[in-house]
Amino acid sequence: MPISDALKKELLDWSDEYDGIFNDDDPANSDFKSLEDKTAFIKQGDNLQKKLQAELGNGYEVTYRNFLK
Repeated sequence: MPISDALKKELLDWSDEYDGIFNDDDPANSDFKSLEDKTAFIKQGDNLQKKLQAELGNGYEVTYRNFLK
């Protein structure tokens, strides 16, 4: 994907953060330690969507949906 190494790292770090709270045995019980952590994760997803869209340009449509409750 034609994006900067810095953005690739941010995306991988964000994914790793979610992987760290995901419960394979009981996905419904996957959750962040605090509401603040969850809110920050969601906000970071919004920011990453905007950064990715900016780097890829108008030839791509980047969407981000928050499925966390």
